[in-house]
Amino acid sequence: MITVINSNKPQLVKKLAIQLPLLLLFVLSVIIIFNPWGPPADTFHLLLRILLCILALLLNIYMFVQLHYLPIGVSIDDSSKKVTVKFLLLKPIEIQLDDIKDYSSTMVYTKKKDNQGMLLHLKTGKTLLLSNFNLKDVKPIEVFLKKAKVKYLGKEDFSFFPYYRQWLGV
Repeated sequence: MITVINSNKPQLVKKLAIQLPLLLLFVLSVIIIFNPWGPPADTFHLLLRILLCILALLLNIYMFVQLHYLPIGVSIDDSSKKVTVKFLLLKPIEIQLDDIKDYSSTMVYTKKKDNQGMLLHLKTGKTLLLSNFNLKDVKPIEVFLKKAKVKYLGKEDFSFFPYYRQWLGV
């Protein structure tokens, strides 16, 4: 039997919708910094414009990294003991049960709500975040891992920056 878990659509749509205005804000702030239509700005206003440009760029990069490295879907194949993790911009990762070292539960904290999730620790050293932050429901994954008797590490703290750093190789 194959179980398919889709993305948390409202979260995904919000991230995609925010990308365009952030990119436009960045381009607009770069244009305003160079101000081709008028006299050069004084130092204070130039620094404010540069700060706005940097802020828009950082927010855009952060949202892009989230879209790039957070899964948008998971397929669990009970018969072949395989988990396929789908990403928006990366090719899907097929994980055999033997490739999973262990897993732990975690909470992903956001401003609006706390999302349950789990961290899959792979034998390659990578960690995958599967949570209600980016997926509809992670319970079927937990049930699959319990049935397969994968080692459970308990509760683990989670932070986005170390998670992205391990994917970026920094």
